[in-house]
Amino acid sequence: MNKTLDETASTHRRRRQRRERVFALCGIASISFTFLMLILLIGSVTLTALPALRSTSLAVVIERPIPDGLSPRQALARALQIQLGLEGGTPERRQLLGLFSPNAADLYAKATTGSEQKIWLPASDDVDQYYKYYRHQTALGRINELQQTFLNELERTNAVKTSFNTNLFFNADSRNPDSAGIRGALIGSFWTMLVTFLVAFPLGVLAAVYLEEFAKKGRLAAFLEININNLVAVPSVVYGLLGLFLFLQVFSLPRSAALVGGLVLALMTMPIIVIATRAALRSVPATLRQAAQALG
Repeated sequence: MNKTLDETASTHRRRRQRRERVFALCGIASISFTFLMLILLIGSVTLTALPALRSTSLAVVIERPIPDGLSPRQALARALQIQLGLEGGTPERRQLLGLFSPNAADLYAKATTGSEQKIWLPASDDVDQYYKYYRHQTALGRINELQQTFLNELERTNAVKTSFNTNLFFNADSRNPDSAGIRGALIGSFWTMLVTFLVAFPLGVLAAVYLEEFAKKGRLAAFLEININNLVAVPSVVYGLLGLFLFLQVFSLPRSAALVGGLVLALMTMPIIVIATRAALRSVPATLRQAAQALG
């Protein structure tokens, strides 16, 4: 009888251990799959964003003196025609100007007052895409055959280069892709996070210390604790609508400002700070707490 019970218990124990191993393997497989998908996502985003770190520039020989009565665009087109030995009319000039960024003419006009003999001007987005993706393919992208001929001639004279895109970090947003940068986004994010930190951190810590150390246990403390726990589960879109009504409609704060974004983020993160701080205070041993109180 005892042998039968021992065999039955041993059988159940082996089954339970087998199921535990299967469950552990399933958990490891799930975590590994999630980690693999995260690596693939980060790798895909990185590979997609890497071409933005390079930009294409075209060299133009400055013409001096500049003929009177010409606009910066006309002066740039004339300099290009002289550089390439062309004598075409207006359509050909348009094709030449299409190789450059819309702000290249202004940069050329400013450079004519200096002492440089050659200036590197940013290429248009179409030309930049051509050198990044279509240079070694039969497709031309968004440039035409005439523009490709011009580019081949510029390459022959070493007037085309691809370099690190500093405009990406030092320029603000722009309608022109070749001139757009992330400086505005970086500065706005910095000020938003600074406002969030200055508002959420001190208020959240002080609220947690008050609720944990000084607030009397009663209906008010229970009401506050319940609401703080509920605020953690509120979707972020609700905080956005709250900020839209409270800060923009009621207090008339400026739109698209780091102050409003920081205040909304502070409201969203404050319950988390309160809960985390209260958990940290509860984890302090009573002996250390009493020793700190004895030391003043």
